[in-house]
Amino acid sequence: MYPNLKAEMVRKGLSFKDLAEQVGTKYATFCKKCRGDSELTIPEIYKILEIFGMNFEYLFKKDNATEVCDG
Repeated sequence: MYPNLKAEMVRKGLSFKDLAEQVGTKYATFCKKCRGDSELTIPEIYKILEIFGMNFEYLFKKDNATEVCDG
């Protein structure tokens, strides 16, 4: 759902599980949020922005794909 976030995760060598741990949420919950099944909280968004040092508009640009959480 967020292709730029996924691309930056690859660049940093982070899996969805790694990022979920850094954000402080469960992997399954984080996957649901990244797919758009539920929403990220503001503190989670700020933590992700802090981890990557990038702006919201870039990291959270949406697409229609739902394939996330590849491990």
